[in-house]
Amino acid sequence: RSSDLGKYQIMQSVFLHVLADTLGSVGVVISSLLIDRFGCMVADPICSIIISILIALSVLPLIRSSLHILLQRTPSELDSLLPDCYRQVMQIKGVFGIHEPHFWTLCTDYYVGTMRVQLAPDAESTK
Repeated sequence: RSSDLGKYQIMQSVFLHVLADTLGSVGVVISSLLIDRFGCMVADPICSIIISILIALSVLPLIRSSLHILLQRTPSELDSLLPDCYRQVMQIKGVFGIHEPHFWTLCTDYYVGTMRVQLAPDAESTK
């Protein structure tokens, strides 16, 4: 469900924020021990670079899913559902074709879609 996905993305963001804070604290402790015990002044920038790389790698999936929303990509959850929906629309009396279908995620819990429906020349309008 899309609401579960939204909650998952929020929780993933919170987890990554907490992880970044924790790794930063651990890095400070480790680098200060190395500087204090061995005089290794390069320990601080090395720990910072390693932590930054780990955080960047863990954030990439979240960035990817956020970009899919921002770029209005068709959600993968709908890939298996849309062909059946198109068939159902095509079965409506008077529908000749479907053109330019576009479905996207407005936010993590809400899908939006548009399509142009071409009616047969002899289609009757109903009021």
